Amino acid sequence: MNELLIIDNLKSSFRYLGITVSAVSAAISLDITIRQFVAGVYNYMFFAALLLLILSVILFLCFAIWDKKTLLKINNMQLVSNLQGEKSLNIEWNEISGIGIGLSSLVFNTKAAKTYTLDMGTLRYNDIKDIKSKIIEICESKSIEFYNI
Repeated sequence: MNELLIIDNLKSSFRYLGITVSAVSAAISLDITIRQFVAGVYNYMFFAALLLLILSVILFLCFAIWDKKTLLKINNMQLVSNLQGEKSLNIEWNEISGIGIGLSSLVFNTKAAKTYTLDMGTLRYNDIKDIKSKIIEICESKSIEFYNI
């Protein structure tokens, strides 16, 4: 079986816009900072440009490098969840006795009588649909009971 990865990606047009805006603002603020530094003038414009330079570099890193984050990983061995606003889950399939499948949530019942709930309300509809089909596929292959809630 294939591994299912749900990655938090921004739309590419939004990412390109963010990279462009941060690069342009970094270039402008760097120009102002260097001109003020060479002139030896350290007024509010110098510090504002320096602050803008730092913020634009952070914004550039957010859009270019730090963007991709794996939210959910499902493979034959385990389910690993790092959804925003939810407790991180790392559940192995051999520990599961049953799974309740809701509209936007999953309830995992373990053999040790523990219950874990995964709320997928923040994900897109297509991602939730893919997750549910993958969960059902794994349940059928590993003989795990699943039911609707």
